[in-house]
Amino acid sequence: MDKTLSFFKSHYLAVILAIFVGLITILPLFLAKWSLGPDYQGVPFIFSANEDVYLAKMQELAEGHWFSNSAYFYEYKKTPAVVPFFGEFIYSLPTIVFRISVISTDILNKFLFPAILFLLVYWLILKLINSAPQVGPKINAIAGALFITLGYDLIDLKNAWLMLSGQDVSTKILMWARPVNPISGAILMFLFFLLIWSIINYSKSYLSIIAGIVLGLMFGYIFSWSLSLMLCVSLAVVFLFKKNYKIFWRLLTVLFINFLITMPYLMNAWRLIMAKGDSALSTRNGMMFTHAPMVNKVILLLTIIFILSSLFAYYKKIKINENWWWFCLSLLISGWVCFNQQIITGRTIWPYHFVQYTIPISIVVGLVLFFRFIRPYYFYVYFAAINIIILASLIFSFQASASYKYDLAEFRRMQPYQPIFNYLNKQTEIDSVVLVREPTDDLTRLIPAFTHDNVYVAPGGYDLEAPSERRNYNFLVKLKINGVKPEQLNDYLTKNNGLVRAFYFQNWQEVFSTEIDPWFEALAKDIRQQYDQFYNKDFYQELKKYRLDYILSTGPLEIALLNELKNPRMTFQSNGFYFYNFE
Repeated sequence: MDKTLSFFKSHYLAVILAIFVGLITILPLFLAKWSLGPDYQGVPFIFSANEDVYLAKMQELAEGHWFSNSAYFYEYKKTPAVVPFFGEFIYSLPTIVFRISVISTDILNKFLFPAILFLLVYWLILKLINSAPQVGPKINAIAGALFITLGYDLIDLKNAWLMLSGQDVSTKILMWARPVNPISGAILMFLFFLLIWSIINYSKSYLSIIAGIVLGLMFGYIFSWSLSLMLCVSLAVVFLFKKNYKIFWRLLTVLFINFLITMPYLMNAWRLIMAKGDSALSTRNGMMFTHAPMVNKVILLLTIIFILSSLFAYYKKIKINENWWWFCLSLLISGWVCFNQQIITGRTIWPYHFVQYTIPISIVVGLVLFFRFIRPYYFYVYFAAINIIILASLIFSFQASASYKYDLAEFRRMQPYQPIFNYLNKQTEIDSVVLVREPTDDLTRLIPAFTHDNVYVAPGGYDLEAPSERRNYNFLVKLKINGVKPEQLNDYLTKNNGLVRAFYFQNWQEVFSTEIDPWFEALAKDIRQQYDQFYNKDFYQELKKYRLDYILSTGPLEIALLNELKNPRMTFQSNGFYFYNFE
């Protein structure tokens, strides 16, 4: 207790700003809710990419499916996950321990996790500065922590200017508000950095065990894990050459414990993803086969600054062969290796996600170099730059929080879904299966996220755990339940290019393309041939291939379809949505 009070007294400004960071991150949720007024029915404001996916995985954990690989399907609950849900488990702890709802946990963590990240970044920069806890070092650390938590998107100067000037009218809520990833990975990564710093500076051997566990827990999100792993390897090599075998063996202990934790998943990943024999599964999960080098502009810039700073220190006869210098160098090396290891291995997993973490570590290195080399010699330049970073980060955060208004129409449109979610949670058994008939994939995406039920047809791209035969079958069912006739199929496939790609893509280049290319034309031809046969089959018997309990339809089912489905009984109707018992 005394240590906590002492820390608060010494770092009260950082604690206050950490709370502010948490509040500014969750502010859009409440502003959006208040803006709807009486139109708000309970559907939360979700705005981040794939937020519903992470909520669905959290629901799985809340239901007790801790090792399930399927957040959408009933059939694959016992299939072990290729990548562990470590991040989802950490993020879901309030739900698992205190049994509060997944949505309440998400809102709580949107406040708590960015605040924790702020304090971890702040503390790491202070440690790397290695200075007495005076006002100057604290302000420098605060600037870095604000830059990373609130001003992260300022790195992209063009897009930042478009947003700040009001030219970009899209929702740009802070990245760390996204549930699970990348925020869980960032917290574990910076905690790991602090543990590694303590290992190489203080003689506490038990820290190696803790650091190894933390590193192993990062394996659920390979981008933070890879950078942290390479930092540990780089520093182990450094201290081996420095003949500091005590630290070297402690770092090896970290790597060994990490290996024990991740070994089962590494073996499974190699068998199912890394092996070229099943390249379709690997590429659908983001794997790219290439030997081409990649240059990240931020890492390149900081590397140049690091080299110039080191030359400046040599010229000024400033001692730099210290742990902080090796630590910063290892951070940069980790970034270079993660972006370019495919030159040797020929494999990389969607490297564009590494910037989520290489930008923060570059900011840390930049602030450390700035404090050590600019502040002593060009104080007014340093003072102006630090204030600009702090002010720009704060302004950008307010602008980002206000951008919720661009999604208000969509937020209002989703509110009539709440009575459906209430009905499913109260009137159906856990893991019941719902087939949704809708022109979009809205309810199909949201039912696993906001209820304890599964879906019969998962939205395209969300069903990586299912075999290709099931995904193909799902698309045919989707066509039939939505009333697409064979003669209408050509127009449907062309107009819904993105939807088709999401179901059938083999790699991420295919799913993000919008062109009617030879791959798409060949796929469309194959779908037409299959659908001609499927359309004339007994639809009721076809649907019984997998578990199906309910059908949810936007609008009542047509008489012909009702007859084909053996006249299922309608049990619920709300806001134009009709709910039927399949059996």
